[in-house]
Amino acid sequence: MQQELKKRQRKHNRELKKLEEENKNKVSEHLQEGIQQGEMGVARRMLARGIDIALICDVTGLCAAQVEKLATTTRGDTTRGDGRSEANAS
Repeated sequence: MQQELKKRQRKHNRELKKLEEENKNKVSEHLQEGIQQGEMGVARRMLARGIDIALICDVTGLCAAQVEKLATTTRGDTTRGDGRSEANAS
């Protein structure tokens, strides 16, 4: 009886560790996505102000291809990245 309980407990502990690791990985992924979205929002605002792509890459850590893609897709877009326009940011 005790052996069976110990066996179940070991199995439960393994499953728990697996779930904890999966959760940790998901949190890390979501955190990275949020950071990248923030960097892209900063890049959009910098582009709207006419700042050089090389400087935007240096400041945000984005690669030139990402910034150039933002430049072509956000021409004339002055949103802050959070949906509010620069004029209504306050």
